Amino acid sequence: MRHWIICYDIEDNKERTRIYKCLLRYGTPIQKSVFEVSFPERKRHLEQQMVEQLQAIASEYANIRFYNITERGKQNSWSFNHDLILNTPGAIIV
Repeated sequence: MRHWIICYDIEDNKERTRIYKCLLRYGTPIQKSVFEVSFPERKRHLEQQMVEQLQAIASEYANIRFYNITERGKQNSWSFNHDLILNTPGAIIV
């Protein structure tokens, strides 16, 4: 399983909305511009599909960042409200 935190800073409203909708197909929004996304090994092709779709939408000014969270990093993560971190297995499409 691969886990990602994806965040973005995009000024253009239309572009930002399109990026949000794209990420919504693959992950869970945890803030307005931050998503948790997980891909099981058997669905890794969806990871590449997501990246390609984001590249097609994003302008040269878009700031989209991908932070890979390892299993160890996931186990050492927590939140104040006790929500589970990266708990949803697989992409939201499944």
